[in-house]
Amino acid sequence: MRPEITKILGSVEKPYRYIGGEAGSRKKAWDDAAVRICLAFPDTYEMGMSNVGLSILYNVVNDRPDMLAERAFAPWTDMEAELVKNGLPLFSLESQRPVKDFDVLGVGLPYELSYTNILTILTLSQIPLRAKDRDESHPLVIAGGPSAFNPEPVADFFDAIVLGDGEKTLLQILDLVKEKRPRDELFKRLSEIDGVYVPSIGNKVKKAIAWDIENSPYPEKPLVAYAAVHDRIGIEVARGCTRGCRFCQAGFIYRPTRVRTPETATKLALSQLQNCGHEDLSFLSLSLGDYPCLNELLKSVGDSWKGSPINPQFPSLRVESLSDETLNLLGSARHGSFTLAPEAATERMRAAINKGNTDEDLYVSVEKVFAAGWHQIKLYFMIGLPGETLGEIEGIVEMANRCLDIGKKYHGRAEVTVSTSTFVPKSHTPLQWAAQISMDETISKQDYLKRQLRRRGLFYRWHNAKMSFLEGVFSRGDRRLSQVIEHAYQLGARFDAWDDKFDFSIWEKALAEEGIDPSQYLRARNQDEKFPWDHLYTELKRDFLWREYEKSKRGEFTEDCSSGKCTGCGVCDAGDVGAVGSGGISEAGATMDMMPRPLRDKVRLQAVTCNRRRPSDPTAPKVVGAETYKYRLQLSKTGSAAFLGHLEFGNVIRRALRRAGLPLRYSEGFHPHARLSFGKALAVGIESECEFCDVELTSCMDSNEITKRLASVFPEGVSVVSAGEMSGPSIERSIASTSYRIGGIDKKCSTEAIARFEAVDNVPFARLRGEKTANVDLKDFIAELVVDGNDMVGLTLTEREPMIRVSEALQGIFGLPGDEIINLRIRKTKCQMNLS
Repeated sequence: MRPEITKILGSVEKPYRYIGGEAGSRKKAWDDAAVRICLAFPDTYEMGMSNVGLSILYNVVNDRPDMLAERAFAPWTDMEAELVKNGLPLFSLESQRPVKDFDVLGVGLPYELSYTNILTILTLSQIPLRAKDRDESHPLVIAGGPSAFNPEPVADFFDAIVLGDGEKTLLQILDLVKEKRPRDELFKRLSEIDGVYVPSIGNKVKKAIAWDIENSPYPEKPLVAYAAVHDRIGIEVARGCTRGCRFCQAGFIYRPTRVRTPETATKLALSQLQNCGHEDLSFLSLSLGDYPCLNELLKSVGDSWKGSPINPQFPSLRVESLSDETLNLLGSARHGSFTLAPEAATERMRAAINKGNTDEDLYVSVEKVFAAGWHQIKLYFMIGLPGETLGEIEGIVEMANRCLDIGKKYHGRAEVTVSTSTFVPKSHTPLQWAAQISMDETISKQDYLKRQLRRRGLFYRWHNAKMSFLEGVFSRGDRRLSQVIEHAYQLGARFDAWDDKFDFSIWEKALAEEGIDPSQYLRARNQDEKFPWDHLYTELKRDFLWREYEKSKRGEFTEDCSSGKCTGCGVCDAGDVGAVGSGGISEAGATMDMMPRPLRDKVRLQAVTCNRRRPSDPTAPKVVGAETYKYRLQLSKTGSAAFLGHLEFGNVIRRALRRAGLPLRYSEGFHPHARLSFGKALAVGIESECEFCDVELTSCMDSNEITKRLASVFPEGVSVVSAGEMSGPSIERSIASTSYRIGGIDKKCSTEAIARFEAVDNVPFARLRGEKTANVDLKDFIAELVVDGNDMVGLTLTEREPMIRVSEALQGIFGLPGDEIINLRIRKTKCQMNLS
């Protein structure tokens, strides 16, 4: 890692966000690549590393020998300040090269409230914000993601924007960039690629579609995040949805439905389990309950995985799609909460949004979940849907209480959490013509629910009304908003999707000073009114969407394509629909996937018949043998890995042990954990040659074999020093003293300070922990203190209570302030063990 970057990492929160080197990361030779792209996510590392699309594109590009892809994320505000203070440009994680050095900067558009972070990325990369101000010396700046289907509020910031599936389209763009064409000619050629919108040209665009996801690239060795919001492997089993919920943008923009066979999904799941070391996995789909043979897939993965226990997790499910067998197969997940999405609390409103399920469907599913062992259920609702009355809001209260009553029959401490978000009309949906309720209306409805949902065991969570307001403005906004976004950014807007960073007063000021009335974007539209996105085609017919809007007003239900009847949406072109993907399904909650016959030759899904036999009890933890064999691992943590916190380092070790295939001993219960213990936490930024992990195995192994297996599974900067059978006390009780070498202290200064320290009988020091202070004598803790080279000091600390940190010892002995200690080179070199 570059020294100037290492220097600032000690001053920021969560420095692991900026170090790279994770398992699965790919560091390619810069000079060997004909074209280089930095994939930037406009939010934190944890958010970006949870994005499956980023992982897919990262591997798609790096699989090409002539191309290179690296990553960057929006730096948190403390890191932004450090970069500005030290005059450093934003850099990529893999090579720490400035983003401006890449040929292409690819920015995700995951959600509207990330827009100011895009400007942070551009500014810190020293790239002009506006596309019109860039020239041949700057990277091509492109974007893609869900918000690309109405990119007009940010269109002026991008040279090109990708609509739809990006696996093939991104490679086409990079192939053109590789040809080194003049900028104007490049833009013209880009506009001719399906799915590529060039705002400066204003071309009409049809979305790009990956027709055959069965054979589309999907990473078998994905990046393994140090920390992520969704810290698990994710296997996309289907793309698109036929349900036609009228509020759901994803359900319309990602049509048609395309699925992976259970065989392929199983293969991907097993590969990722082996290569990542995660315990949790999730199958991804817009409507997972509709995936053919879902239960067979769960059982296939469970039966085929011969390694450690796994914990399947689902996104929120349609309430009518939950079967008893599915719940049985999810037994190990019962430690958490189970999420269901009624969306609306009355059958009238669910008919209006085309959900097509009943109150009884929900209560039956809730009964199943509580009866199966879960203690907590989450229910997701929207408020502010078109035509909503007080009855719908009261219905949320009634439904929540009824669900809790069901739970109390099974568990005395049953809990139901109600979460509401404000309905936001999205482009390319039937409700794009509808109005969005005001902030005052949202707050009024939320206040009512806060008052009513006060029963013991009921919890209420709500989405910030001002954030929803702003999201609504951007969702149907036009190019005039680019000036507002830039203005708000200059006023300090950052991370607007984060409660602790969102400042609505900034946006009020920016809107007012730019002369924009935001209410014009939230109003209802008439049938013929032009939308800012009318030049961007998703294959959906406008008259189909309008018919669905009219039907929503009348509460009329539209069956989806699985009925065999074409709804005339326009995506399938011929409107010729048939069943593909299963050979006779009649499981509860599993609907036949429907696709147009013109797609069959492209997709060629293999027919699979679901096995309806009841599985053996999947909830019992896997236990191999009765013996327990204990080993102690000595590990080193150097270079960039020194900036891993104790929690992140523990995750690295845990997953490496699983990837190495060691026969780990697990705890019992519904959610078993590997039986590991670690030494005391080491301060972030300190290197170490002697970190320890005690691990329990279910079979005896040769120490050399353990070391050999672990040699290749750690991320950059972490390695195994030794492994041996363990006897005696735990690692925390085993260490008698710890030695460090500290570099960066002038020899003359250190010699004088050590002489002063040795000349006195005691050295008082106020040890601070939180708000508590303990007065100690440093003489009781220093076993050795010597000058060790021109700017090196050797220090040995005795392990005793109350503990003294090495930074505190340096502060007390040398009088160094905290900001100077951060910049020292500190390495933990040796631990002296107790003999008994």
